[in-house]
Amino acid sequence: MTAPADVLPASLEEAERNAERIAALARAGAAAIVGLAVSVAMAIVPDDTRAYVLPRLYTALAIMACFVVVAALSYYASRRQTYRHWYAHAFAVADVGLIGVALLSGVMTAGHPGPYVFAQPAVWLIPIMLAIQAVRFRDGPLISSAALFVTVLVGFLLVQRPPTAAMAPSDTLTMIFDVPPAVVRIIMLAVASAVLVYAVRAKRDILARGIGTARREAELNRFLPAEVSRTLAAQSTAPAAQRELAVLFIDLVGFTRAAEQARPVDVAGWLAAYRERVGNVVRQHGGFIDKFIGDGVMAIFGYESDAAGAAHAAMTAIPALGETMADWRRADPGMPSFEVAVGGALGPVFVGVIGAGERREFTVIGDAVNVAARLEAIAKEHRALAAVSRDLVFAGAATGLSELGPVELRGRDSSVEVCLVPRRTTARDGG
Repeated sequence: MTAPADVLPASLEEAERNAERIAALARAGAAAIVGLAVSVAMAIVPDDTRAYVLPRLYTALAIMACFVVVAALSYYASRRQTYRHWYAHAFAVADVGLIGVALLSGVMTAGHPGPYVFAQPAVWLIPIMLAIQAVRFRDGPLISSAALFVTVLVGFLLVQRPPTAAMAPSDTLTMIFDVPPAVVRIIMLAVASAVLVYAVRAKRDILARGIGTARREAELNRFLPAEVSRTLAAQSTAPAAQRELAVLFIDLVGFTRAAEQARPVDVAGWLAAYRERVGNVVRQHGGFIDKFIGDGVMAIFGYESDAAGAAHAAMTAIPALGETMADWRRADPGMPSFEVAVGGALGPVFVGVIGAGERREFTVIGDAVNVAARLEAIAKEHRALAAVSRDLVFAGAATGLSELGPVELRGRDSSVEVCLVPRRTTARDGG
C-alpha cells in the first residue's frame, strides 16, 4: 500500500502537533537560558557602563519573557484536537517580531546607524529561532521566518542616520563587544547548537515512531486486504456499516481424515499451501479473506463494489477454486486428493470493527454469513463444488447450475432457494 505523501506516523496532523509541542518547549528553553545569561550579565556589568548597558539588558529580559508567553501559546495550540496549519506561521511571525523589536531597541539605545545592527547581541537569536522552525514537518514556517528576517535586516541596513552625540561610535562599539555582551553571544551560539541537536533527536524519535507504525500497518496488511487496512489506518475504528456483500465459506474436503494419519509437519505444509492457493484465487477475483478457521476459509466479495459486482466476483471465483485444486493435485501427485466444498450467499451484512476493551477485530456479521456456512455442508452432502443461494446466482448472472430448490437450513425458520455448482473433471486433472 502506498501512503499519501503527507501522511506521517499516524497522520500529518498528529505529527504537526508533536512538532509544535517540540518547538514550544525549545522556544521556552532557549528563552529561559538566554534570560538567565542576561541576568548573570547584569550582575557583572562594570559600574562605569551600567547606565548604558542595563537598559539594554532589561529590554532583553522583557523580550525573553515575551518568548516564554509565545511558547506557552504554542504549547497550548499543540494540545488542541484540531491543529491549524496557520498556527505555525503565526508563531514564526511572532518570533520575528520580537527579535525585530530587540534589534530596534538595541540600535536606538546605542544611537547607531542601521548597518550596525549586526553588532547587536539579539542578532544571535535569529539562528536559534530558525533552528526552532526547522523542527516542523512543513518548510513553510521556516521559509517565511527566513524571508522575514532578511527583510528586517535589510530594512535596518537601509537606515543611514548619524550616530548620537551622547557617545562616540568607537566607545559604543567597545561597550557592545565588552565581556557581558560577548558572554551572551557565546551562550546564544551554544543555545542555537543545543536547539538543533534537540530538533534532530526529536525528529529521530518521531521517525522511529513512524517506522513502528508502518511496521504495524505492514503486519495488518498480512491479515487484511489493502482496502480494509487503509480504512483501519485512517481511523481508530473502521466505520460500522451495512453493505450488500457476497460471502463464500470454503472447506478442504478430506483434510481431517488425511491429517489423522499424517505427520504434523506434513499437515502444516498442506494447510499452508491450501491457504495460499485459495487466497490467491480470492484476491484475483476482487475479494479478500475475512478469516481462516482451521481448513475453513471465509471470503468476502464486494467490499468496494455494488451487489451485482460482488455476486459476479464470487460466482466466477467458485470454478477458479476448483481449478486451483486440480492444479495443486497435478503439481503434487503424492498428496491426498483434496477437494473444496463451497457455500455461498448474498445479502446485507454488518461490516466493521467490534470488540470489547483493548481487543477488537474487523468482522462481517449477518444472515448471509450464516446461510453461506450452512450451504457449505449442503455442497458436501451433494458432492458438488458449491451450493449457493439463488439470490447470489441471479445477481451474478451465473448459468450452467442445477437448481436444488428450497432447502431448510439448521437454525433458520425460512428455507433458502439453493443452486448447485457441479464439479468438473478436466483432462488436465487426469480424468
